[in-house]
Amino acid sequence: MNLLAIDTSSSGTLVVAQRADGALAERRHVPGEGERPAHTTLGLVLAAEALAELGLEWNDLERVGVGTGPGSFTGLRAGLSAAAGLARRLGIPLVGSTATEILAAGATAQARDRPVLTVVDGRRRELFVERWLPAGGDGALAGRTGGGIGVVRRPEVTAELGALEGWLVIGDGALLEREALLGLGADVPEPADAAHQLSASALAALIAAGTPQDPDAVRPTYGRDADAVPTAQRQP
Repeated sequence: MNLLAIDTSSSGTLVVAQRADGALAERRHVPGEGERPAHTTLGLVLAAEALAELGLEWNDLERVGVGTGPGSFTGLRAGLSAAAGLARRLGIPLVGSTATEILAAGATAQARDRPVLTVVDGRRRELFVERWLPAGGDGALAGRTGGGIGVVRRPEVTAELGALEGWLVIGDGALLEREALLGLGADVPEPADAAHQLSASALAALIAAGTPQDPDAVRPTYGRDADAVPTAQRQP
C-alpha cells in the first residue's frame, strides 16, 4: 500500500513514504547545536518531498502513520496534529507506533537472538526504557516483556536496571549513560551506529502492519504526566 509516516518524538523530524511496490523515500531533519526542533514547520514539507521522490500525490495515500512517543509534549503534539489532520482530510486510517517499538524493530538484525533494551532520552535526567525478548531462530523480536515503557532516573540507572549481560541496548538515551550501561555488561553500539536512530524502514513496516484506527483514536505516549493540569481537573 501507499503510506506516509511522520515521527517527531525526538528533537529531530523523521518522515518516510512507502509506495505499494515497496520503494521507500525518507527525509530526516536533525537540528544543529543551538537550533530548535522544526517539527511544526518541516513535517509536511518533508512529507511532500518524500512523496514527490516516489511519484506519489497526497490522494494516492492509503494510510498515514505517526510516532506516538514517548517524547516531548510539544514535539508529539506537532507530529500527531499533522498526521491526524492529513488522515482526516484524505479520509484514510491512522496508525501509531512508539519510539521504543521503532528502535526495537530496526535492531532485529543486529540483535541476533539477543534481548534488547530500547532507551529514549526523557530529558529532566530521566530515561524511557522498554525491554524486548527474541523470538528465537530467525532473529525476530517476540515483543515486549510485559512491563511496558518505564521511567528510569539517570542518577539511579545502575541500580534500577541491574545486570544487562547479553543485552543489546540502543537509543539516544543509551548514549547518555553509555559507560554505566557498559558497566552492567550491556552491548551498547558506538555513538555513530545507526541502531541508535529511529529507522525509516522499520517505521514504515510497523505502520503497514499496524491496526488501522480512526485518526481521533490515536493518542500520544508521553511517558510522564503533564506539568500543566486543566483547571477542571485540579484538586480544590
